[in-house]
Parts: sequence; C-alpha cells; structure tokens
Amino acid sequence: MAILTVDTHVFQRSGRFDIVKLINDGATAAGSESTAIDVREASGITLLVEASSGTSAGVVTIEGAVSSTYTGTWFSLGTATTNAASRIFSASFDNLAKPFPYVRARISTNITSGTVDVYLCVIK
Repeated sequence: MAILTVDTHVFQRSGRFDIVKLINDGATAAGSESTAIDVREASGITLLVEASSGTSAGVVTIEGAVSSTYTGTWFSLGTATTNAASRIFSASFDNLAKPFPYVRARISTNITSGTVDVYLCVIK
C-alpha cells in the first residue's frame, strides 16, 4: 500500500511535523498494512485513526522494524482501539524509546460496521 498523502506544517517555535495518510477507508480487514515510514529524524510520532460513522470496533497497531523491507513480525509499539462512542482515536510516542527507524500501521483486528482512515503524525 502506498503513502496516500503528506501534509507538512511548520511552526516557528516548535519545528515541523508531517501528517502522512497511510490507510484509506477502503481497508477494514485484519492484516491490512501500510507502507513503512522512515522516522529516523522524528522526535515523536502519533498514530491517528479516524473512524467512519457507525464503526463499532477494531484495532490499528503501530509497528516498528529495523528495515522498511523487513519480512518478519514487526514490533508492536502501541494500538488505537476504535469503538462506537467516538470517531477519533490515537496513540502517541515521544522521544522514540525503541530503536526502530521504520514504522507502519496495520489493522490488527477487523474494523466492524465501518471504515477507518489512518494517519501518522511525525514530529521533527
């Protein structure tokens, strides 16, 4: 799956961050993965999941690896669990404590009764 969009924001006092759209609302099945993103220059990352109206369940996992082409099991850094009570879900990581230069998003539990858009906010 390719990177869908990148939107860059620059702030005078705090640097810049990129918002990268990783998964479009067509993917709902567990195992759907995004393209790997290089986060070697990031000071923090946030996984942002926007669920469509009616989405009742599902989990998106942010994962890390030492190579963008790594074919083994990627390390789980955290999850965002969707539910019917809200439409926006996130998981944040400051000062990336784990030594993974690449991250990706993966739908780890089926998205039920709706769809999701998945973004990665990369703080530089």
